[in-house]
Amino acid sequence: MPSKREIAEKTELSRQTVHKHLQEYRDSPLYQQQIEWFSYMKVKVLAKVYKFAVNGDMRAAKLYFDVVGNLGSPEPENKPIKTQNNYIQINGMVITEESIRGLKPEQVLQIEGILKQVALPQPAK
Repeated sequence: MPSKREIAEKTELSRQTVHKHLQEYRDSPLYQQQIEWFSYMKVKVLAKVYKFAVNGDMRAAKLYFDVVGNLGSPEPENKPIKTQNNYIQINGMVITEESIRGLKPEQVLQIEGILKQVALPQPAK
């Protein structure tokens, strides 16, 4: 599904107008009926995945257990552990946040100055 901004650009409507139309659609009886149909389809699709899993399809088995294991719970039980390691490595030398904290303020400013000179690309926002 494209974003509201993309829809607005393609249709030459404002984002507010696109938002209003999408909200009206969500409140419509047609949308409610489609949601009900999809609800019925979920059971059929899950039954089909189960058949494939029973016949030896390991990808289907994994999908089945992922879905069934998460039924009724808002958060997946097997939530991935997210680890973030912040460091800079230059020619095999690792500079961590802890090592930066151990530097004198003048040394930190010197490093910042060097990095500004090379004009590193800024992360996208």
